[in-house]
Amino acid sequence: MDARAVLETAPDSGVASSATRLAGSSGWQGTGRSDTALWGLCKGSGKNPYQVCVDLGDRAAKCSCPSRKFPCKHAVALQLRHASDPLPAGETPDWVAEWLTRRRRAAADRPAAPDDSPEAVERRAKAKEKTA
Repeated sequence: MDARAVLETAPDSGVASSATRLAGSSGWQGTGRSDTALWGLCKGSGKNPYQVCVDLGDRAAKCSCPSRKFPCKHAVALQLRHASDPLPAGETPDWVAEWLTRRRRAAADRPAAPDDSPEAVERRAKAKEKTA
């Protein structure tokens, strides 16, 4: 994981600069990683820390913060922390495992991409002509 590539995922320069500052802060706890995800708890303005996790397969992120930017500064910061000093390997917390399971289930429920083979294209064209 390269820090520059992580910063390029930020939706704007404000998120990138905030994430850079946040990555070096001491407000993180419970950080960890597995083969499939990164996770951590980040102290925010509220009573409870934000739950932040990143799917390493496609870099999708989930955070409990109220930000409307995606990925939020917390998700970018977590990846920056890992890029500068790999997070410790650990057992995936339940909240991360549940999120990953929901993502995988939703991906499995999506219809497959249309067949773009020449035969399939020809079949669709014939069906379209017949319908017309």
